[in-house]
Amino acid sequence: MEIVELFDKNEIYETLKGLKESFYDSFDDLEAYANKISVNAKVFACVDKSPVGIIAFYANDLSSLTAYITLITVNKNSQGKGIGRSLLAKTKSYCVDKNFRRIKLEVNKRNKNAIDFYLKNDFYILSECSERSLYMQTDL
Repeated sequence: MEIVELFDKNEIYETLKGLKESFYDSFDDLEAYANKISVNAKVFACVDKSPVGIIAFYANDLSSLTAYITLITVNKNSQGKGIGRSLLAKTKSYCVDKNFRRIKLEVNKRNKNAIDFYLKNDFYILSECSERSLYMQTDL
């Protein structure tokens, strides 16, 4: 398995489409989302013949030096194999190289597996975002 950076919006769209059944929350327009992150975010995919995981994050807030993970998902058949941890490690390494100080994300409160995963990977609960979600953060 290897982690590769995705640049092309069509490649990102096809990867998202292939992993769609693994999303906790659904997207109304996957193609529009792929276009948005291809322009504004860094996108890494874990590939084992085909993509088995993806992470997208924004690392453009140079005033607070805070990066924001907008999406991380791993194919259900590949979960528990360290793929999510590898994608997070690649993201953390990228952010450290760019002198970012922290990474934040928003997670659905009902997604206990994701919350546990983030807690095991050095994130902590920062605050409630809404009645449905939490903000979590890790310091770099």
